[in-house]
Amino acid sequence: MTGLIKYIGGKKWLPFLILLLAASASASDFSFVVIGDTRPPIRTSSYANFTRQINHINSFDPSFIINCGDFIFGYGGAENESAWSDYRKIIAAIKIPYHQLPGNHDIFSEKAQAIYKELFHNTYYSFNYDGCHFILLDNAENAIWGYISDQQLQWLKRDIETEKQKTTFVFMHLPIWWKGQTQVDNQYYEFWKNELHPLFCRYHVKAVFGGHIHSYGPTQHIDGIDYFITGGGGAELNKWYQDHGGDFHFMLIHMNGDKMTHSIVTESEVLTEDEADVAKNIDFAKQNVGQMIINMEKAASTKNESFSITLTNPSHKIMTGSARWKFDKHFFKLDPEEAAIRIAPGKTETYAFNVMMLNDRFYAAPMPSLAFSLQHDNSRIVFNKDLIFHRELAIPRINYAITIDGNLGEWNLTEPVVLRDEKNNRAIAEILTAYDDNRLYIGARVYDQNFSNNYDDSMIFMNDSLLIALDRTLKRMQNGNDDLQLEISRTKNGLTLYNRAKGERINAEASGIKAAVANLDTGIIVYEMALPKAFLSPLALTAGTKFGINFGVCNAGDKGKTELATWTPGIEIEGVDDSFRSQLNFAGAELIPSPNQR
Repeated sequence: MTGLIKYIGGKKWLPFLILLLAASASASDFSFVVIGDTRPPIRTSSYANFTRQINHINSFDPSFIINCGDFIFGYGGAENESAWSDYRKIIAAIKIPYHQLPGNHDIFSEKAQAIYKELFHNTYYSFNYDGCHFILLDNAENAIWGYISDQQLQWLKRDIETEKQKTTFVFMHLPIWWKGQTQVDNQYYEFWKNELHPLFCRYHVKAVFGGHIHSYGPTQHIDGIDYFITGGGGAELNKWYQDHGGDFHFMLIHMNGDKMTHSIVTESEVLTEDEADVAKNIDFAKQNVGQMIINMEKAASTKNESFSITLTNPSHKIMTGSARWKFDKHFFKLDPEEAAIRIAPGKTETYAFNVMMLNDRFYAAPMPSLAFSLQHDNSRIVFNKDLIFHRELAIPRINYAITIDGNLGEWNLTEPVVLRDEKNNRAIAEILTAYDDNRLYIGARVYDQNFSNNYDDSMIFMNDSLLIALDRTLKRMQNGNDDLQLEISRTKNGLTLYNRAKGERINAEASGIKAAVANLDTGIIVYEMALPKAFLSPLALTAGTKFGINFGVCNAGDKGKTELATWTPGIEIEGVDDSFRSQLNFAGAELIPSPNQR
């Protein structure tokens, strides 16, 4: 079927598509693919991940593909025409019928939704194939995550009633059934709970598929319906998912009569549900995944550091497996490179390692990672522990309140933290810190001759901006997840400051923080902010308090490429697939009295 129109969105094409599909499979015995989130990774325009998936899918020769949304990056607007052109060129390589429904990146605004409809006609529709009915919903209508209009709901009710004799599958982008995990208002979970799920139960829906979460799973079985999440089609993967062995993937569904079986296909293997859904073992793994932290200054002086890890088997069955280092041998030597793991029920084992730095610039290299593959009770547990180097910062106490006005003249007691371009040792920014009884102060001079603001306010982390992350209690430091994530920049609407921490809504304003940005015409951008005590709670603004902190400077560049440099080493990003807030490594910070108060 090479050359077939791969996506049919308008009703006038549907009979033609059904005839083609019916001719392509044996009665009651066919396979189809479900994939999601195939857009380019953040800060890139490359479809390399999705292209590899397409080649792999073609080799299986399923009857058709259904893509659960997010085909382009979308947000920002200016690049959308070329983005859709690139996307359509990529899917031209698909050799089988191809269906799609939009995600939030595709229809992020009224204009974007109109463009989508112009290109692909409907945003929701259904089709039949060999005794099965497939319903593709749009639950990002009107650029609202999780929203399905009353018009679409009434269409759904008529459609599912009409085809009630067939085995039915439902597809949508946002998995609104996974409460609290998709940055969607709770009202849309309630909508699923009170409207959609009862409807699916009444008409005996076989399975529901979603994307949006860049992982596989967790799969939920609710009242006889399988709810799947498959979001590993090409966009940047969630770090927790990667840390537990997750990879880019698609689902391969096989129907034999009304019996459904499925597997999850990665680039290197075909997995069962139990192997692919790493979330089921996350209770054990999340206590062990994270970071092994080494003081950078000490490591630089000794060039040789010993450390150990401890694992406890909380279950009543033996746990076995291995831990193997992944590292750049030009920069590091790890001894041993692999350790055999065997932990008796209820017991704790400690494993010792030694790392040697072979290059003075080891801190600029990708950090070593220890990959665990364990067997436990007929299931596989996979997770990584990253070796990182942190810096320590002493934050002085001041006995006066700094005026937040974009002028750093009052910062005369603080020594700056210098962020450097590790390639040529050029200073990118100087960060100033201080605190008093009521506030934590942060100031910055960012050296940038060409201030760039190519994206709208919702995407300021892709503009020239300052990023600050804090772990207020050090509880998350081992897991590399920020407790607070602040982004500040000057945008078309003036000063913009958002809190991007996990669990916060998209574009959540960081209320109570005073901030200023100035001097955009001198080659130096000045940022100032004061974080009030109430915002920092439970962090106490008292001498000796320790917490995690990191600083990042985003440079949008002059060719559309976004670069990110951070204080903690190993996280410099240059046009690659990474996210500051998910790849964060904290540095240690301690509040100290000013000299006259010691």
